[in-house]
Amino acid sequence: MKRPGRIWGEVSPRTALGTLALALCGGALAAWLALPLAWLLGSVFVVGLAAVLGISPGPGRVDLPPIARSLAIPLLGAGIGAGFTPEVVAGMPQWWVTILALGLYLPLLHQMVYRILRRSAHLSEPTAFYAAVPGGLVESVQMGEAAGGDVQMMTLLHLLRMIACVLLIPPGLALVSGQDLSRLPVSPQGADLAWWRAAAELIVISLAGAGLGHLLRLPAAVFFGPLLMSALAHATGLSTATLSPLVIIAAQVVIGAGLGAKFVAMSPRLLLIALRLTLFTSLASGTLAIGFALALSRLAGVDGYAVFLAYAPGGIIEMSLIAMSMQLNPIFVSSHHLLRIVFALIGVRLMAPATARPPVAGTHSARRGKAVR
Repeated sequence: MKRPGRIWGEVSPRTALGTLALALCGGALAAWLALPLAWLLGSVFVVGLAAVLGISPGPGRVDLPPIARSLAIPLLGAGIGAGFTPEVVAGMPQWWVTILALGLYLPLLHQMVYRILRRSAHLSEPTAFYAAVPGGLVESVQMGEAAGGDVQMMTLLHLLRMIACVLLIPPGLALVSGQDLSRLPVSPQGADLAWWRAAAELIVISLAGAGLGHLLRLPAAVFFGPLLMSALAHATGLSTATLSPLVIIAAQVVIGAGLGAKFVAMSPRLLLIALRLTLFTSLASGTLAIGFALALSRLAGVDGYAVFLAYAPGGIIEMSLIAMSMQLNPIFVSSHHLLRIVFALIGVRLMAPATARPPVAGTHSARRGKAVR
């Protein structure tokens, strides 16, 4: 079978369109049911269910080409950066308390999840240690593989951590706060621009920002690069463009479909084990995040819900979308998640026990590992 081409990668157009159709149906159903963050939750659930059940919307199993996320994520980053207003800048000095507190929160979270994975499932030390890293999925799995960890289990636990946050946090926050999270998230500031001009501005900002993100080697470069570029453009008055509701729906559907498709070819037994572990670790992580949010909201004078979303071990993009739905500051949330990833990856190198350290290049174990692979 020939590859469909560079734009589609190894995914056929029929499979990609069928996956998006499933995601749209799931999102539309969730929106009809007035669920919080409906288009994201519905698309994750329906595509994930199709992946587990082996439903094929085309020649292959549910999947999306890389180009889909490559278009949706930079636009979302640029839209969030549009909220970088003078009011946001004025409030940034208050953030130092919550940023410093990450240095205490992340090691506690990592060690807590690590011990749960070791004691409740008896996972190997490298597998448990790198699966417990609160951020940096790709980097964590790569280091874990080098240390001899179970790649499939580590990947699955990281994915389920993010998906659990997407599925549990919006309903939980809607219940506690009493806010209607079923409405579409809106861009933090309005703009009196024609939709086509706003779209053109954000596309240019997204492309330039993605290039900048890769140049600076930022974590999640295609998201944070456009966010930074958009923040500069809006803070200096060069742009007033904001995301339209349709773009936000499209971004949620694509991101949700991409997450759901990760469950393709997963062993049911492995999935059940990982789901049980994710339930335990999510409850523990959520409790710790709530404790820090309550303490820091009083100490720093920052909205407690914003602190919780900034500390929740979910994906940057998904937590930022929830912040937008609650009319909270997505810049605050996404900035803390960027630092969470950086701090977590620095900490994992410092905290790794000897039996979970990747072999040093040039040593006998490193040469042996390379030969085996």
